[in-house]
Amino acid sequence: MPVGAFHPPFFAQTDTIARTDFLYFSFVTLTTTGYGDLSAAGNAGRALSVSEAILGQVYLVTVVAVVVSNLGRPAPRRERRAAEALDRAELDELGEIDRPVPEPDGT
Repeated sequence: MPVGAFHPPFFAQTDTIARTDFLYFSFVTLTTTGYGDLSAAGNAGRALSVSEAILGQVYLVTVVAVVVSNLGRPAPRRERRAAEALDRAELDELGEIDRPVPEPDGT
């Protein structure tokens, strides 16, 4: 379907539509910025706008939740090393660490 083949026009502000207008409109709607320079004219366009805005909010909330949940969590490698160091320290206090036996010189 050609870009300008929508009847009524997709955007209320302009009759001439370029592909970049659709991309711009989708990006502004997904990021929920909503500058207002382009708005959907028909019911199909409005339904698409609402769907994109909801999808943008769900995406934003999901990303923020993942970032926040990982902020207080130590890196797995550091956590494992800390646990191993603690285990070694506890075993050393109990005298249960196997210390290497010196090799005889053979003399």
